[in-house]
Amino acid sequence: MTTKLKFNKKVGKKILALLLSVLTVFTCITPVMSVLADSSIKDVWSSSGMAHHRLEVDGKDAFCCHKATRLF
Repeated sequence: MTTKLKFNKKVGKKILALLLSVLTVFTCITPVMSVLADSSIKDVWSSSGMAHHRLEVDGKDAFCCHKATRLF
């Protein structure tokens, strides 16, 4: 006699969403940290509450956008 495992779709969707969000965070943070370590910032500006950076990485332009925060 074989037993079938019942899969709760709501729990499965929540677990999948959590795993995808963790994967997204690590996927975004790791390249950004390595890019910032190996790059030179060419230009910085802010608009609509977002900070924008133009970088040079391996001779190519790259852009980084994030929520601007005030230090003072």
